[in-house]
Amino acid sequence: MEKINLSRRGAVRAAAFLLAAAAVMGGFIYSAHLREARLRREITAGYSRAFSELTDCVEGMRVSLLNGLCCSTPEMMCRVCGEVSSEADGARMLLGMLPSSDGSLERTAGFVTRVGDYCDYIARRSAAGYRCGDEEYDALRTLSDAAASLSDELIAADYALTLGSGGIMAAEDAAGNADDMLPSGLSSGIQKMESDLPDVPELMYDGPFSRHIEGKKPLFIEGAEEIDEEHAIDAAAKYTGLSRNVLRSAGRRDGNLPVWTVEGYSGGPVSAEVTCAGGAVLTWDSARSVGESVITADEA
Repeated sequence: MEKINLSRRGAVRAAAFLLAAAAVMGGFIYSAHLREARLRREITAGYSRAFSELTDCVEGMRVSLLNGLCCSTPEMMCRVCGEVSSEADGARMLLGMLPSSDGSLERTAGFVTRVGDYCDYIARRSAAGYRCGDEEYDALRTLSDAAASLSDELIAADYALTLGSGGIMAAEDAAGNADDMLPSGLSSGIQKMESDLPDVPELMYDGPFSRHIEGKKPLFIEGAEEIDEEHAIDAAAKYTGLSRNVLRSAGRRDGNLPVWTVEGYSGGPVSAEVTCAGGAVLTWDSARSVGESVITADEA
């Protein structure tokens, strides 16, 4: 084996190169760490800001619902319920900015959605001249009490976060999951808020979130024969005019209204839900790219 001899100058030069390489590598690692820490701070600060604005929206809902109890004319009720609906829209948007992959905000989101939809319904009826009766005022009072409870929990969590309970910087030690980047004080506040939120009252109205509708069975398919997934694909193809070859079954979804899910691709992803009973197309979605219009607005 040939022996390699290094001169003193060569050894010093090699050591210098190794130290320089190590310093450069260390600089890259440190710079990456700083960028990651800054990104975590920005994401966490965004969560904190969204939570604070959510607190303001829910508090606005509470105040407007209380004002609704004092309305004596359809005009006043229309304006106040419109304000509640607007605040609920803002709250829903802010809830969407907070991580909830574990369903931690499910009850809160459901409450805000139902309140907004119900008040939008009342606003539309009031705009048509309808004068609210005892049933509507009782519903507004119940929703106001629930909104007050939710608002109190949000304010408490936001106050603890402002004081540094848990701290925004605590998120820098998280594992990188979006849910883990929530400040610990905020995360515990959300858990308490969800557990203490009262049950949403049964709202009886003509709307998609009315609880009495959930228990009803659709009359159109009552007594209809069950179909398999192959017939569901046929029904979707016939309804949409697409070739059966571009569609496939994505499985069955059970519930109050069991459906077969059919998916495919035709200029973009497409999907349909076909009722297991009767084979009626319940929903149809197409994500095709929208090109230039072929008809005018007046023609439409």
